[in-house]
Amino acid sequence: MRVFFALDISPPLQDAIARWRARAVAAAGRAVRPGNFHITLHFLGDIAPRQLDLLCAEAERIRADAFDLRLDQCGWFPRPGIFHICPGDIPAPLAELAAATRKAARNVERQSARQAGAAAPKSRKPYAPHLTLFRLCRVRPPLPTARPDFTVACDGFTLFESVAVADGVRYQPLQHWRAQA
Repeated sequence: MRVFFALDISPPLQDAIARWRARAVAAAGRAVRPGNFHITLHFLGDIAPRQLDLLCAEAERIRADAFDLRLDQCGWFPRPGIFHICPGDIPAPLAELAAATRKAARNVERQSARQAGAAAPKSRKPYAPHLTLFRLCRVRPPLPTARPDFTVACDGFTLFESVAVADGVRYQPLQHWRAQA
């Protein structure tokens, strides 16, 4: 099972972002379905089903404060060709939550690696919060006709599973943890 920790986006905000995208952004690559909008905190990739309970137990220990996240910039990652919206400023509670989910994942990876007699993999990528609008963008898309300006009310974090379906993937929530008010 392929899993990741993320901030969930409410259905009304998913709809608002999709309407803005349709109105302000030239089609580039393959559009992400609004129901899959999220902001990744940490991508784990494939885990064994037996690791799921360990991962949830680690996540249960995370203490996170609620915060608002403003998505007010656009960006493009040439590899793997992702056009996205992102925050101009990363609030401290977001950076702390991303670090905590990465630590939880590493704890599970270390434990699993010890049991298998292997070394746990290490991710060296710096955290870059973003919400993907289009995938497979071969060239930089033109700037939108209107700037994004969305506020995500972050009241917790979710563990998602990426499930293959006939027309792509769907992100299914497995468990949600509430932030402290």
